[in-house]
Amino acid sequence: MSATLKPHLLIEVIGLQRQCLSPEKLCALFLADRNFSEAFTLAFYNRCDVLHEGVYKSSSFLTVKTRSGTTFKFNKMCHIPALLRIAGRLMHSMVGHCPNEPWIKPFFEGLNENRSLEDIFFGGERFLQQYAQGRDSISKLTVAVLPWLDHLKDLRIDTLVIPFASNEGNNFRCNVTNIETNDWTVRYNLFSKTHSKRLKFNKDLLKTVTLHGKVALNVALQMINTLQKVEEITFHDIRIILPTVGPGVEPLLESLHPNVNRLWAAMLKHSGTVTAHAVFKRNVHMSVHPLYFDCRDMLVDYDVTRSFRIVTCTHQKRSGAKVLNVTLKLSSPRFPNVLML
Repeated sequence: MSATLKPHLLIEVIGLQRQCLSPEKLCALFLADRNFSEAFTLAFYNRCDVLHEGVYKSSSFLTVKTRSGTTFKFNKMCHIPALLRIAGRLMHSMVGHCPNEPWIKPFFEGLNENRSLEDIFFGGERFLQQYAQGRDSISKLTVAVLPWLDHLKDLRIDTLVIPFASNEGNNFRCNVTNIETNDWTVRYNLFSKTHSKRLKFNKDLLKTVTLHGKVALNVALQMINTLQKVEEITFHDIRIILPTVGPGVEPLLESLHPNVNRLWAAMLKHSGTVTAHAVFKRNVHMSVHPLYFDCRDMLVDYDVTRSFRIVTCTHQKRSGAKVLNVTLKLSSPRFPNVLML
């Protein structure tokens, strides 16, 4: 590589290779080309993401990925402090748990000057501690260990994403505007005042809550009651649990209405916007034809269809800012490959 190659051309050549620069190659380029630090900086202006890979300290990497296609790797054995500092200063997102080791120090020094970070996916406890110093906000934060939020103190979080259940709750209220959960089953009221794994938040700041994963009906009812001051709540998958009954579908369908009515009544009492999709799925030990006609006769307000020995019943309730969509799926056991999970 020519030592006189201009920085922007140097980084274009590296990007065209579409290969990851290993820590060894990165160090070699830095030592061989006097313009490499400037070229490395230019790579970040197309936006870049930092990813920590590896579980064990001896095999962990800090990876920098740019949208131009260039990828750099650092590890404990091979790294250039100046380049680590540039990475911390100019990165746009952080993915993974950043190691808390002495060789990472230049990266944290650069992080102190960062004004472009928009998205933190986990990050790690040490990373969040460092980032919170001298800042007042973060656009998007994904964190599963709720006690880590205590390091952010008064920092404002625009969107907090909770990817799965935390083993314990945070101790201090976090300042968050929007909360989302990923596609995991929420088995308890995350916002309860008494649960040990609860999320403590500033009630005056929280505006929206969106739950993408499964939520049991009784938990959803508790959440609606707890989040009375929130402007908008969205449930993508409320699971209605109905008792197992004997032969015939009539007792099952009769028990559906009280559960749907309970949910609808709770939604109507909420002061803001509530959107919910309630789902019930069950294998029923009867053939699809009588199953279809029974559903059509008993669920007069539902749209009833059948296909592949599955009867689907859908219904919508709407009132002002409240929308409830109900989906009931019943399948004949004659098709063992069709399982309703």
